[in-house]
Amino acid sequence: MNFLGCDGTWTLGAAGDIGCAGELRSFTVEELKSEVSPASLTIEDADDLLMLTLPVFVAVFTVLVIKKVL
Repeated sequence: MNFLGCDGTWTLGAAGDIGCAGELRSFTVEELKSEVSPASLTIEDADDLLMLTLPVFVAVFTVLVIKKVL
């Protein structure tokens, strides 16, 4: 499967036609994967992300419970 990309900005005409103000480029699935996520998360990165987001969820849950009680 191929995808179209534009190195400029996408434009929309009055008749609803879509254009590219730069150069169109075709991407394969593999190229798109490398453009979007050049490196995957390591186990250490996933652990760090979990340790950073867990307190946020706990804080939001606590605020919602306190709000419901009051």
